[in-house]
Amino acid sequence: MGRIPTHDPARKIRERTKVDPRTGCWEWQGHRNSQGYGTGKFPGGSILAHRQAYMTFVGPVAQGLCVLHRCDNPACCNPEHLFLGTRDQNMADRNGKLRQAWGGRIHSAILDEEAVREIRRVRNDRYFAEKYGVAQITIYQARVGITWRHLDRERANG
Repeated sequence: MGRIPTHDPARKIRERTKVDPRTGCWEWQGHRNSQGYGTGKFPGGSILAHRQAYMTFVGPVAQGLCVLHRCDNPACCNPEHLFLGTRDQNMADRNGKLRQAWGGRIHSAILDEEAVREIRRVRNDRYFAEKYGVAQITIYQARVGITWRHLDRERANG
C-alpha cells in the first residue's frame, strides 16, 4: 500500500478500506488504535478515519459532536453506517451495546465473576475484604449489586 496524498481524503478512504460483502462495512485497512478505530493523516492532521469519512461524504461535524456507528464496527468508514450524536448519546449507545469494560473485563479488576458470586452467597464483607485486599465498601457494593450489575442480568436469566 503506497502513500496516498492526504489532500484527497475521498480517494484515501476508498483506497484504504475494504468492503465486507456481508455487512456493507467499509473496513479501514490502515492503522487502528487500541479500540479498533481507524486513524490516518488527513487535511488538518491525524484524525479518526470514520470521522473523516463522515466529513468527506456527508458533511461537517459541529464542535462537540461525535460520529457514531450504527453497525457497531469501530473500523467501519461507510458513511451510511455513521451518524452524529452528543458525547452522552455516544456513551449511552456504547453502554446499550455492552461495549464498555465491566467486571472482569476491566484490566485492573481484583475481583472476578466467580469471587462476586461467592461474595453474594456467603455475605461476609469483612472476610472478603481481607481475602482480596480491598475495602469493605468494595465488597458491599459488589454484594448488593451497585457494581457487577451484569451478574444480576445473569441471575435473572438463569
